[in-house]
Amino acid sequence: MQTFKKTIFITTLLLLVVAIISAIIIEPMIISECNYYSDASYRKETAGNYDFLFIGDSDGMTAFSPDIFDSKTGCTSYNLSETMLTSGSTYYLLKKEIKRNKIKNVAIQISCTTFGRTPENEHGDGDSVTVQRLDSFADRVVFLHNHSSINESMDIYSRLLVSGLSSWKSLAFLNSNNSEKSAKGWYPKEENNLYLNRDKAIQTYNSTELSINTNIDFVQEYNEIIKLCNDNNINAFFVILPYSDEYTWAQKNLDYIKNYLDEFSLKLNTPVYDFNLYKEKNSFFSDKYSYCDSFHMSEKGGIAFTTCFADFYNNRIVADNKLNSFYDSYVEAKIHSPYSQYIK
Repeated sequence: MQTFKKTIFITTLLLLVVAIISAIIIEPMIISECNYYSDASYRKETAGNYDFLFIGDSDGMTAFSPDIFDSKTGCTSYNLSETMLTSGSTYYLLKKEIKRNKIKNVAIQISCTTFGRTPENEHGDGDSVTVQRLDSFADRVVFLHNHSSINESMDIYSRLLVSGLSSWKSLAFLNSNNSEKSAKGWYPKEENNLYLNRDKAIQTYNSTELSINTNIDFVQEYNEIIKLCNDNNINAFFVILPYSDEYTWAQKNLDYIKNYLDEFSLKLNTPVYDFNLYKEKNSFFSDKYSYCDSFHMSEKGGIAFTTCFADFYNNRIVADNKLNSFYDSYVEAKIHSPYSQYIK
């Protein structure tokens, strides 16, 4: 009995020491919001103002400017996107914002890579970011309890510990720049010229294939998100952001993935709008200046997408205008690519 009590005491003491050390290392980073994506206090201060949410992964962070969108639509929007966003984080963040805002529309960004991610490889990255965007210790505990297994929680904890140590090393938490939060979640990247010359365009045409992970029940996971929106009388729809032309030019099975996503949206009875197939894409974007890399947009690209998306939103979403705005396939879209001139 004495041995058992001693074991319990030592275990409890060790857990307490670990908790204290962790709080010292991790909490200053979270509370100070020294990372650019840490926007918990800003969202809390401005709660009640928003009626439109855009949520996605890091691609979405670079693409959607709430200020530009609002100026063209009359909405009051926020970009909830984050790096490696998971479906569990999507649900949790949306639920929190829906509870404290009168949301009317939610645009959920998905991509060809959304369904290629696996929990063991990438969910820790995304969920550790989400933890840093929650505005109380209790909220963070509830999130980890409801949306992560013990192994996942330990993975998230280890990532937070490393980030916390890094912030202590650089004293980043003493130099938090909350003025960045005024962009309301929009963080475009630097501009790079991705334009292909003739030889590169010929060499890369239909040269690679993408794979998707159909073993994970994404339909069930996203069904909960759509149900959350429906239960709150919110119009939800999926958005696929425009990739660079050099990227789509090289992929030869995008129509297979498009068909998968079309079936996915039908099962959820939720429309999906793929702006890679948008007929006006080439008038808004150029590989010369719209992108940082194949997926992430530059400031010019983000401005262009938000302008394009706002026009589309006004004409199709709000007015329900059934214009024939999209090509039926990637094969058809490639015919209109700036690189098609190089293929006979």
